[in-house]
Amino acid sequence: MTTGAPTIAPLQSLKRQPEYSTTVTTNNLVRIFHRNSHPCFHKTSQSQRPAKFNRAHTRAQLSVQSTVNLAIRLALLLPALVLLPGCIVLFPLPIVVTLEPRKYPRSPELSGTILDEHEHSRVEGAKIYFTRHPGVSCKSEASGEFHLKVTHHWYPFTVAGPAGVREPNYQVWNPDISVSRKDYTPRRIEHYYTNVVLLRKLSDSLAQALTDVAAAAQKALSGAVSTNDIAKALEKGCWNSNFTAIAISINKAPEPSLIFVFLKQANGQYLAVNVSAVEDGNLGRLGTPERAAYEHVETILVGWAKRDDGNFEISMWTMAYKAGRRHRIPERLLIRADGTPLYRPRRPSAADH
Repeated sequence: MTTGAPTIAPLQSLKRQPEYSTTVTTNNLVRIFHRNSHPCFHKTSQSQRPAKFNRAHTRAQLSVQSTVNLAIRLALLLPALVLLPGCIVLFPLPIVVTLEPRKYPRSPELSGTILDEHEHSRVEGAKIYFTRHPGVSCKSEASGEFHLKVTHHWYPFTVAGPAGVREPNYQVWNPDISVSRKDYTPRRIEHYYTNVVLLRKLSDSLAQALTDVAAAAQKALSGAVSTNDIAKALEKGCWNSNFTAIAISINKAPEPSLIFVFLKQANGQYLAVNVSAVEDGNLGRLGTPERAAYEHVETILVGWAKRDDGNFEISMWTMAYKAGRRHRIPERLLIRADGTPLYRPRRPSAADH
């Protein structure tokens, strides 16, 4: 035996132990755990180690603890990512959320001039608004001109998935406007496309008729509608050509609308006729009469038909919105002079004479 000769250890004992003990792949996340991060892997002497060392059980504990730590870190990191511009990838689905606000058209830009029907003078202070969205409005200037600015739907982020960018479900309003001003007859214009709106000035007789109708409406709707709502409904009411009848519709969603017709009697007073049942009847024509099945329901008054038989006929639309679609149900309502409503009238034929 030669003294001082180097001792050669077996080749197997010189193999470098792996620095990383396990790699776990879950939902495309690769987590590598350092074996020295757990106390079970700390270097200890042979006497300090337990007699029975269950390596599989220890690795399972390590995996659970590391998963919990990762979840905590993600929970702390996500709020910071939301505040930063850019993208967030949501696991495990391949969905990308772009943190960038986007806008989509909501209402068109409309402009024009309000004129007096007889004098053709400029009308200042007239209120112009979208019929179904009175909150978006403007007033005419001294020159009679008005300008309804374009409005948008705003969305704070965009979602992209395997099928591409998912566009939000938005609707563009129809250019249906209403125009009103004190001492003038209000007007409702469907699909506004002209540049000039003519307003008819109220005559003394019509002003008295409004007073009489307001008294009849207060009596018929007492307790159901406030005085302010009655005044607004009369301001937007639909008169016939000779001002002997007016119809009003008061939307009370989600409850049924209140639809009343006021007919002038021989004594000069106005008879109140409740025709609110027409709205439920029109929903039944769609095949789903339950009001709760629709997002929004309202009835819009269109106009009166000219008749020479002493009866009154008015056209109206019931608008029902469901799953992003608008359903329009037209209705022609015939009312006798005594206030008896006859739904969906039949035009008189030669056999009736």
